[in-house]
Amino acid sequence: MGSSTMTIGKKLALSFGLILGIMLVFSGFTLYRMYDIDAAVNLQNTLRTEKLERLYIAREALAQTGLAARNAYVFEDNAEAGKELDILDQQKAIYLDALEAMAPMFKGDEQFEKTRKGLLAMAEELERPRQYRESGKLQEYGVFLVKECSPLRRQIVADIDLVIKSVQQAVDAETRKVDNALSQSEMLTLILSAFALILATGIGVLVTRALLKQLGGDPAEVSAIASRIAEGDLTVEIPVQENDNASVMHAMKAMRDNLTQIVAQVRTGTDTIATASSEIATGNLDLSSRTE
Repeated sequence: MGSSTMTIGKKLALSFGLILGIMLVFSGFTLYRMYDIDAAVNLQNTLRTEKLERLYIAREALAQTGLAARNAYVFEDNAEAGKELDILDQQKAIYLDALEAMAPMFKGDEQFEKTRKGLLAMAEELERPRQYRESGKLQEYGVFLVKECSPLRRQIVADIDLVIKSVQQAVDAETRKVDNALSQSEMLTLILSAFALILATGIGVLVTRALLKQLGGDPAEVSAIASRIAEGDLTVEIPVQENDNASVMHAMKAMRDNLTQIVAQVRTGTDTIATASSEIATGNLDLSSRTE
């Protein structure tokens, strides 16, 4: 900015270029942080919607199969019992669909594999209530519900709860990650904003000083002095800073001083010519008198 060989246009272009570069860097950083936060939020949503919700669906459907199996045993009317068995089949299909959808997401998860085996085993066991009811083996049906079905269901529910707890911990970890990313982004944004403000202010001060140094004064003052010189006023005072030998103000002062010297030289020459003319006139008068 202090280079006397750099034009005003170059100085302004350099200043605006630096400010534009700062804005681009700031925008790039903001987009990068937004991408990171968006990725963390998407992962969090995936854990919630594709894992947790399906686990809850499977657990609820499993509970509904238990209620339907019990009702089918309790109801004396075969038609009512048949409706409950239909509900049992529907709920079993629901948790099997959820289980199939979750299998790729939990690949390699031992706890989920244990839960999956339990749910598949329960699906096979739930074929028996209809067989018992249709064959009239209610005593065997009751023993099945108490001795086999209920313990297996309780174990499966406990296993599902462990998987849910593990997924919830992952969701909480992602939530903390998102919170940390937001906090870091806010802090870095404030730091970068302060840095950009300080840098932009510094650039503005440097540009202003450079322009004032190149002009030698305020533009309005320079314009007013130039106007007075143009009107012929060579007595105008032109303030020049110490060690200033390259500004516009310095150049105007040099021009005024040179014009003043030229005017003085012209005036001296005019006086000399006037004196010579007067002497010539006097000589002519003397010659005329002698001639007479």
